[in-house]
Amino acid sequence: MNKSTLRKQVLSVRKQMSDAQVITLSRAIFEKLKSTNILNFCNVLAYSDFKNEVSTKDIINYLVENKREVYLPKCDIKSKTFTPVKILYDKAGYITNSYGIFEPAVEISNQEETKIDCVIVPGIVFDKNGNRIGFGCGYYDKFLNDNPNVYKIALCYEFQLTDCVDTDEYDVPMDAVITEKRIIFCNKHNR
Repeated sequence: MNKSTLRKQVLSVRKQMSDAQVITLSRAIFEKLKSTNILNFCNVLAYSDFKNEVSTKDIINYLVENKREVYLPKCDIKSKTFTPVKILYDKAGYITNSYGIFEPAVEISNQEETKIDCVIVPGIVFDKNGNRIGFGCGYYDKFLNDNPNVYKIALCYEFQLTDCVDTDEYDVPMDAVITEKRIIFCNKHNR
């Protein structure tokens, strides 16, 4: 099945999830994540969940409580890239971008260079080898190609897993995929 068809099918299922399902499954995924090596990392890039993605609110709070630096992507729509921006604790410091995603409102030019060592990656479809289908704009693939040494953890619901995802030359596989049922380590370089 091609990427576009698979993306539409899985998004249709995800769209039908109730708030209660998202909360319950996200908590189970959070518990699995806590059992990994996530606290070995100092600078973690998370994502701001939307449209029934696995919730990252508890994860972000957990990392902050454990003295980790947490970043969110600040998107540049024109270049289809993003810059990690350290999270702020002031609601006024955030905006909703043109995709409907909550992001920091700061100017990128004011940001310090930061060495991200772990990325929590969203996506629509994943396979057991860590391959991923996102929304098709390439934001994460560009970032991950530019930062090849970061540890990549994908969060998804079990129904988002498939046997095989077709890949392109720019696609970057994950090191681990975490669902509500299991943790799949996909790469020899796991910590």
